[in-house]
Amino acid sequence: TYYKPGGPCFFYTGNEGALEEFYYNTGFPFDNAPSLNALIVFAEHRFYGGSRPFGDSPTRAQLGLLSVEQVLADYAILIEALEDRYGDLEIIALGGSYGGMLSAWFRIKYPHLVDMALAASAPLRMVSQLTTPGEFFSAVTDT
Repeated sequence: TYYKPGGPCFFYTGNEGALEEFYYNTGFPFDNAPSLNALIVFAEHRFYGGSRPFGDSPTRAQLGLLSVEQVLADYAILIEALEDRYGDLEIIALGGSYGGMLSAWFRIKYPHLVDMALAASAPLRMVSQLTTPGEFFSAVTDT
């Protein structure tokens, strides 16, 4: 571990897949943690990977618990538990694509818990309907 008291916490907001898929393909926290004495935490998104409270075949009613609001609340509870253990932490939420959107929304919804968000390749404008359908795909295929 790289963490020393006073260092920040890189908090990866897990997205639509098993945690390991993102853990082994995310360099930023591992590249920067040693020089910053940072704690690295990867949070797995509910209903993905090993975080399946209802197994492989949840009912429609159970899928109602699969929402952005619910996953952000999960992350907030985890941050509070981390701070109970390590004391006050500077939390840097980070993620890519959908995970990046979660990082940005996490900072917006819980500014008292998240000090900064790094939303890499996060198509926030597309999801918020501030762009035309297909603009995102044009941008990533035509450039």
